[in-house]
Amino acid sequence: MIKSSAMLHGSLDDFEAAHSLEEVKKLAQEKGVSSAGTKREIASRLLAVVEDYGGRYQIPQWPEIKGVFVGGCVKRGVGSSFRAKAHAHNRKANPYFGWICVRSIKRVGEIKGNLITKPSQLMWHEYAHILTPDHGHDDTWRGKMSELGQPITEQYRKKARPKIVYAYYCPSCGHRWKGSRARACPKCGNRTVFSRQVEE
Repeated sequence: MIKSSAMLHGSLDDFEAAHSLEEVKKLAQEKGVSSAGTKREIASRLLAVVEDYGGRYQIPQWPEIKGVFVGGCVKRGVGSSFRAKAHAHNRKANPYFGWICVRSIKRVGEIKGNLITKPSQLMWHEYAHILTPDHGHDDTWRGKMSELGQPITEQYRKKARPKIVYAYYCPSCGHRWKGSRARACPKCGNRTVFSRQVEE
């Protein structure tokens, strides 16, 4: 009996050991994958192209990454889920440092066998994280994206902090002015002033 995808961990050895040749062939037929060859050959094709069971891919032009894990998180195995489309393990203290995990095979780019020959924009995004260990979507990461010639989508662009300005009124002398936080009227020194935040 084919086990739940949540029980698998993207390993060809584990997958092959867990299932009989008949089970692997049956799954291959169900998923439209060729069932010709040895159990290992069929299992390899399944793990490489069937999103349900995930797979491990390499990007030859990016030697800095350990690999791309598809179908879940490399830490928790195939079938595990996360909110984003992909994430990179870029914390140096993490034993999975260097891995990029992607939910769907459709998002990695062009594939040939277990190689990603033309990474998608999403992969470039995660690659920049691997190249900037221990950084999030900060200036260091944005700088690396620019260095790689990749566009930064609106949600990750640096947001300019709005300048906070207040409009003040002194009930003692009637003076009005704008500025940052004030403790007293600059004209008469009265410490009881009214203020409201305004757009600059």
